[in-house]
Amino acid sequence: MEGSLLSDSLAVPLAQLDVVHAEDEATIEAVADWHYWDERYEF
Repeated sequence: MEGSLLSDSLAVPLAQLDVVHAEDEATIEAVADWHYWDERYEF
């Protein structure tokens, strides 16, 4: 099956994402920061 990455991509609003499993604190903090700013402001 051939296809480019663009045709195989899935777009998901970042506000709907949660960290399920992350080894590093930076990833957890980045997602938490995004949720904070998303709730505070209308993007």
